[in-house]
Amino acid sequence: MQDSFGRIINYLRISVTDRCNARCVYCMPADGIQKLAHSDILSFEEIAFIAGICAAKGIESIRLTGGDPLVRRNIAYLVALLKKIPGIRKVVLTTNGLELGQQLHELAAAGLDGVNVSLDALDETVFSQITRRTLSEHGVRTVLSAVDEALKLPGFTVKLNCVPSGFNDKELLPLALLAKDRNLAVRFIELMPIGCAVTSGAQFRSSKTVFDLLEKELGPLEKTTGDRYQYFTAPGFKGTIGFISPVTQPFCASCNRLRLTADGYIKSCLQYRSTRCLKPLLTEGLNEKTAEKISAAIDAEVRSKRLQNCFPEQNSEWWTCADSRNMNQIGG
Repeated sequence: MQDSFGRIINYLRISVTDRCNARCVYCMPADGIQKLAHSDILSFEEIAFIAGICAAKGIESIRLTGGDPLVRRNIAYLVALLKKIPGIRKVVLTTNGLELGQQLHELAAAGLDGVNVSLDALDETVFSQITRRTLSEHGVRTVLSAVDEALKLPGFTVKLNCVPSGFNDKELLPLALLAKDRNLAVRFIELMPIGCAVTSGAQFRSSKTVFDLLEKELGPLEKTTGDRYQYFTAPGFKGTIGFISPVTQPFCASCNRLRLTADGYIKSCLQYRSTRCLKPLLTEGLNEKTAEKISAAIDAEVRSKRLQNCFPEQNSEWWTCADSRNMNQIGG
C-alpha cells in the first residue's frame, strides 16, 4: 500500500483489548474505564481475516497491543493464526510484562518473534504509583524475571520501553543501566498528549533532556543506528539505549503504519480519530464480498493518512480532529 504522500504502508498495529491489569497514569484514568463488551470487540478469526486482507496489500509486520494483549485469553492462538498468513513475516507484541513469564514459551511456540515490555520504574514504590497496583504485588520483580527469560530465547527480540513522565525522573538512569549487562534495547519514549496523559499530572520530558541526563552519568553516548528511532551505546554496555521522539522530532515523513482498534476501527494515525469501523462490514460473514468492502475501507483510510501529527502545536486542528479516547482504547 502507498498513501497519497508516497509512503509505503507495511506495518499493522492491532489492539486486541482495551483491558489491562495495570492502570498507568498516562494511559488510563484513575477511576477506571467503561470496558468494551465482549460482543463489541473483534474475534480472533475476524482479526486474522482483516490482517489477511492487509497482507495482500503489502502489510508484512504485525504488532499486537492493548490495553495489554496478554490479558485476553488464548492470545497465543491469535499469534499462530497471524503467522500462517502469507506475506506476514513478523508478529510481535507490546506488554507490561506482568503476565509474560507465564505465557512466554507458549507464545514463542506459536511463532511470536519478539516483545516490547513497558516498564517505567525499577523502584517498587514508584512502579506502584505509576501503575496504580498495590506495592505488595512486587510487579518490578515479575517483569524483570520475564524479560530475562525472554532474552534466553534464540532469535527472539526483546526491547524495554519507558515513558519519562515526571513521576519517574530518578528511575531513568537505573532503567538505562539494564542494558549494561543485557543484550537489551532500553528505549525512552516521549509522552504523547493523548487522552488522560494531558490531565494526569504527568510532565513532558523531551528526548534531549533524557539524553543529556544519561550522557552526564554514563559518559559519551555513541550513535549506532537510527532514522526514525535513535539508538546509542554507552561505554561498557552490551545493549543499547534508544530515543523515540514523536513530539520534538516527529518521524511522520517515514511512517509506515496502520492501526486496528479492538472494536474494529482502522486508523492511519495514532493522534487523529477515525470514522471507519470495519466491524459492521463483517456481519455478512468472512467471505469474498466482505473482503472487498473491507479492502475498500482500508484503501480510503490510507488515502486519508495525514502528512504529520500536530503534537508539537496542539493548535485548533488538534482539538477538532484529535482522538479523544485514552491510549488503552486506541492501542498505543
